[in-house]
Amino acid sequence: MDEYMADFQARIFAEGKLTAEVPEQWRPYLRWIKPIFTVYNPTDHTWSSPYLPLYSALRAIPMKIGAEWLLNPALAGLSVISIASVAR
Repeated sequence: MDEYMADFQARIFAEGKLTAEVPEQWRPYLRWIKPIFTVYNPTDHTWSSPYLPLYSALRAIPMKIGAEWLLNPALAGLSVISIASVAR
């Protein structure tokens, strides 16, 4: 579920929002359509991920150009460079 929630929140961030509004026609069915790990705020009818948002925020950047698949290889490359500099 971690991957799905990170992607869910990244899509919200890519739209420039912190939370996503649940459309009015879906609200009566929220009990059945709400994913387990999603947080729903009934006062403003929004939902979001309860996970820490750093990875989602990083993922949202390349998602805007359809290249979210580049994030993990880029992070892996940065970690190799970081480990090499620490070892030096």
